Amino acid sequence: MSQPDVLEQAQHHDQHFDSGSGDARQTLLEEFYGSIRDLTSKVAQATGSNGDSKAAAGKLGDLTITGEPGGDGGRTIGVLEGESKNGAIGLLGAGPEVHKSERESIARRYETIAKTRLEQAHASLQYTTDGSAPKEITYRDSFSLSSQQSLEQIARSQLGPNATDRQVKTYAQAIYDLNESKVTYNASGDEELPAGNIKLPGQTKQGTIVYRVDDGGQSRLVSRWNDGTMLVQRADGTSEARYKDGDYGVTMTWSRNDLTKNGEARSKYVVTNPSTGDGYFEDIRRTTDSHGRQVETSLKDGTPQSVKITDKFSNIYEFTPGKDGQFHGRKTNRGTVVESDVFMTKDGRIYTKETSKASEVTRKYEDGDTEKYDRRGRLVERNWKDDKGRSVQEVYKPGKKFPDKLKVTDQESGVVELT
Repeated sequence: MSQPDVLEQAQHHDQHFDSGSGDARQTLLEEFYGSIRDLTSKVAQATGSNGDSKAAAGKLGDLTITGEPGGDGGRTIGVLEGESKNGAIGLLGAGPEVHKSERESIARRYETIAKTRLEQAHASLQYTTDGSAPKEITYRDSFSLSSQQSLEQIARSQLGPNATDRQVKTYAQAIYDLNESKVTYNASGDEELPAGNIKLPGQTKQGTIVYRVDDGGQSRLVSRWNDGTMLVQRADGTSEARYKDGDYGVTMTWSRNDLTKNGEARSKYVVTNPSTGDGYFEDIRRTTDSHGRQVETSLKDGTPQSVKITDKFSNIYEFTPGKDGQFHGRKTNRGTVVESDVFMTKDGRIYTKETSKASEVTRKYEDGDTEKYDRRGRLVERNWKDDKGRSVQEVYKPGKKFPDKLKVTDQESGVVELT
């Protein structure tokens, strides 16, 4: 791998750790909760106020549920025909609610740091060759181009003869972003636009290049500077700043609406072979989890090397990856070891574990969920609570991916069992 331009390093972290997986699991759970609510309602209607059992039927995903009377004082709903295509359910707990003021405080902190760093980076920028004020240009959704021209020709004609080469190239990049689908290449490899209507970036009197991009209905306002720094403000309330800090390219994100979109990612390329430029990416990612804790992950070429989690009570969890695919570590508070053996799953769930005399292992997660494994490491039982406080028990045949039995306990409606 040859050494990349340092300005590209702020964008490198986006290639790793797709955050959409958590959203997918949440959607799965919401669908499941909805199905259970419907099912519980059917059971309540079927049994009547006097508790007499009546036949009930329904659907849970691709599972056909046939009604059978229960005989254990609870309410049992019969047989599952077929297997769920959604896979195991109940992997994520809802977690404690973080107060709106705390979310806003975290977002403000990241926003203040980012904008301060941008201001510092721009203090010595030069936009014109003679030091004159940059030409103010209004952003235009439709600009008529009279003839085919290269992007730099268009940029030069708009900015004027006194614009620096770096300012021209930055403006040309903005033209490309706005008109990418129309860009062609001439024999020399220069990027060109044909005659016709194009979108034209704006430029403020301070030299900031501004434009708006719509990506599948999601609008974002982009501000660019000729040192490679950027500020992106999205319609969903999420903002992002990109700048350099020494050898690191930095991306800072913040959002008052989504706690988990507040964080910082640093990336630099470490050269291991100067003659070829080969090396690896070193990344440091700082994020905020759904509990409001600060999570710092160190990576090498996208592979986690260590994880540090700090909460507002000064509890610190420090993990390194283990051979079993889990993260192993300890929990401390102000230097005192609280738990010497703490573990974390790949998706960030922290747990402790107990081993019985029969070598059976019980995992106890911090949100109260538990999982039991047999002596061969196969899942046999999972217990958790849904977002309505209902207790859910999944019982597995060893080695099976889907639960053989599902029991949902509702304080008001009793027990629903699927076997």
